[in-house]
Parts: sequence; structure tokens; C-alpha cells
Amino acid sequence: MSDTETLRPLALSFWPSLRRALAGIVGLVGLPLFVLAATSALKLLSGGGVVTPSGWVTVLLDWQAAALDWVVTQAAQWTQWRIPQAWLDIALIWLFFGNATARAEREELAQGASGLTLRERLSELWSGLRHLRLDTLLNALPTPVLAVLLRVGWPLVALHRLVQPWVVEGPGPTGDTISTSVWRKDLGEFHDMVSNAGVWDQQTVYDHRQVLLWQVLFGIGTSFGINALSAALA
Repeated sequence: MSDTETLRPLALSFWPSLRRALAGIVGLVGLPLFVLAATSALKLLSGGGVVTPSGWVTVLLDWQAAALDWVVTQAAQWTQWRIPQAWLDIALIWLFFGNATARAEREELAQGASGLTLRERLSELWSGLRHLRLDTLLNALPTPVLAVLLRVGWPLVALHRLVQPWVVEGPGPTGDTISTSVWRKDLGEFHDMVSNAGVWDQQTVYDHRQVLLWQVLFGIGTSFGINALSAALA
């Protein structure tokens, strides 16, 4: 596959990856979490002297700080340990990326072992450990456990997607729509195989490196955008 041909899947993946990143944010849980995470990021940037909040955004930060302080106070009554509020800000940002990752992976890594027997699940687990395959390991887990793990351990998924970033959806050999994860080095071979079958133009290509990058840009951009808008209206 030539350099020019390599750029074609990359170009084809741009809009689908952007849509998948947005789909990972929009939702009953995802959107509020995104707003809270962007506000926490702005607060941390403000504390580090990177930005100077002004106008109504200072009121927003005060409201969130008061809400998090209430959470810290309630937790301290149960644990006798007062958690630094910055930890909660970091936790909100962490969970935002975790939730967005889990939603972006709902067609691939988030399937879990709902249809597997215990023996099949143990076989998948052993195969994943033996070959150090994260996708095989995750496939051995029950879906509820997997949902939590993806949200907490999303950096592992990000590392996995650096070497297996491509997801191609479209008609398979039997005509049914399938979703296939493709290793970075195997994209050329996969492209040639599907092209020879005459169905490449019917495929939708996702690049999960782009998905993660878009999510980072959305979070940072929203934080700076809120502050800039507040300063302009002050």
C-alpha cells in the first residue's frame, strides 16, 4: 500500500472518528460529566496560573467548588479523612475520558462475555494473558465488570489503540454488517483484501487515535472557550 493509498483510509476515518468522539460525549451521563470535567479543568488551569477567570465563569467555578466541598465534607464524616478537592477535579476529568472511551468502544471492546460459557470465558482469559492481548482479556469479562473497568482503566485502552487503532464497519464475506478491529501494520493488507472483494467503498473507517484526540481537544477547547466567552461578556 503506497503512501498515497495510506492517506485514503486516514481521510475516510476523519468524519466517522469525529462523530464517534461526539457520540461518546453526548448522553444523559456523558454530557453533564463533560461539563463538570471542563469546569474542573478550568479550575485547575486557573489554580496553576494558566488562565485568569473573570465574569460569570467565576460564579460557575464558585458553585462547583461549593458542591465539591459538600461532597468532601460528607465523605469526611464517613471516612474521617478529608480528600483534597483537587483530587475530585482530577477524578471528574478521569471519569469523563473513561465514560467517553467506554461509549466509543461499545461496538468493539465493550461487548464482554455475555454470550460465553464459563469454560469459554476462562479460555479467553488465558489466551489474553498468554498473548498479552487486551481485547481478548476484556472479552473474557462479564459486561457489568467490563463497563466499570473501561471507565477506570481507560489509559490501557488508549495504549492498545495506538497499535490497533482501526475499526472498519461494513459488509463482511457473507453480506452481513460486521465490525473489525485492524492492527496498524495490517491496514494495507486489510484494505487490499476488502478492495478485491469490491466492498471497500461500502466500509466506514474509524481511527480511535483520532477519537481520543478529539475528546482531549473538546475538553481543553471548552475550558478555554468558556473562559474567553466570560471575559468577552464581562
